[in-house]
Amino acid sequence: MKKFNLLENKYHVGWNLLSENRDFLMGLATLWIVCLHGTQLYKDINIPALTLIMKLGNMGVEIFLILSAIGLYYSLNYNYNLKIFYLKRIKRVLIPYLIISLWYWLWVLCSTKISILDFFKNWFLISFVTDGVTTSWYVLLILCLYLVYPIIYLLQKYNSNYILFIVLFDLIFNIFIFIKYPVFWDSIEIALTRIPTFLIGCYIAPLVKDKKKINQFNFIIEIVLAFFGTICCVAFLKIGLNNIASMIYRYTSCFIAFFICFVSIFLVSFSKNIKLFFENIGKTSFEVYLIHVFVRNILSFYKIGYKGNILDKTIIYFIMVSIVIITILIFKRYMLIGKVYKKGDMIGKN
Repeated sequence: MKKFNLLENKYHVGWNLLSENRDFLMGLATLWIVCLHGTQLYKDINIPALTLIMKLGNMGVEIFLILSAIGLYYSLNYNYNLKIFYLKRIKRVLIPYLIISLWYWLWVLCSTKISILDFFKNWFLISFVTDGVTTSWYVLLILCLYLVYPIIYLLQKYNSNYILFIVLFDLIFNIFIFIKYPVFWDSIEIALTRIPTFLIGCYIAPLVKDKKKINQFNFIIEIVLAFFGTICCVAFLKIGLNNIASMIYRYTSCFIAFFICFVSIFLVSFSKNIKLFFENIGKTSFEVYLIHVFVRNILSFYKIGYKGNILDKTIIYFIMVSIVIITILIFKRYMLIGKVYKKGDMIGKN
């Protein structure tokens, strides 16, 4: 009798599943991060098992970075035109950020009496480096990665192993900054230690594009690293993140993120409606992420729900998140309808 092997023939799992399920994974990552921020806002929320999963929501950022790296590879591989490449990134990230964040930083200016200089430092993301303001740290990180990605792409085309050397360099650089400038490192480690995840996403991007199969060796290594990463994450959450422990936590989260991506893709294949729900959120992931962070900070500033019980806090937070998501989806829908009508008018005139 022939033995069943998950990794043979029709049971092959391909790296291309990551690109084919991009919107779903983006939506999953977004909601996971939203849940994490809920536990940070109301720290006494404690639902057995579920709260632990929610506290691991920072790995949604790892999923963001992996998928972003794959998307960038597709973009430049299709058309290596740097002008078009950078213009797309400006339209998709920089301009939406400047528009969406303006109202929030104006509110901070009026509510906390910061200086005009601090207002512009916050709005233009400079304060993350100079003052450790982490509100929009992810935006600055992703913009910097977009800026240097064409160089990474060329290095990868010449020899993909260069990516692994850059990962090693980042690790050494992190240790150097930590030893030499521990206070500064502590304020920016949330971004600095995420760079390897993006680079690993760059490394596997050709495998995704070429629809390579995940062989048995890859599968075993991923399981081992994911298991090791899970143990590290749970342990560090119990004892509290600090210093080098934080660095190890960030690095191992990358491998768990890969594992979660493939497991969630398998699980959601049983329900088209659930997948569609996550896909709709995934299409507006950047806006949902950004606005909910701002609204969460406002809730924290005014201590809204702080005196309520756990149920009240949970309801308040998820009502807020629901309003943000629904508002963005409605706005996007009207924008799409407007584009369709405009295109129809142009066709009619022609």
